Amino acid sequence: MSPLVWPVLAGLAGPLAAVVVTWVVVKRTHRRDPGAVHGVMLTAFVVKMVFFAVYAVAMVKVLGLDVRAFGLSFAAFFIALYAVEAALFARLFRQVPGSKAPGLQGAP
Repeated sequence: MSPLVWPVLAGLAGPLAAVVVTWVVVKRTHRRDPGAVHGVMLTAFVVKMVFFAVYAVAMVKVLGLDVRAFGLSFAAFFIALYAVEAALFARLFRQVPGSKAPGLQGAP
């Protein structure tokens, strides 16, 4: 097995976990109380700052992964996954509350 497999997988795992958890929490909050989404996203931002700092240090210092391979894969997956999350949020926030159709806009 290539020595790059673990650093690349570790570069994927952190951003993927953060995006999935954020998406689930924001979607549930939006369904329950759309006005509370702002506070949830601010809280998630702070939690993710701490998570990513601890995660990166743990991957490099504790597990001893190659810094260059981990850093490059982390950055690439982070950008790609957060772009997907942004598109999903845009679609979610365009929905009319109570509507089942994705991307429906409210009446002008």
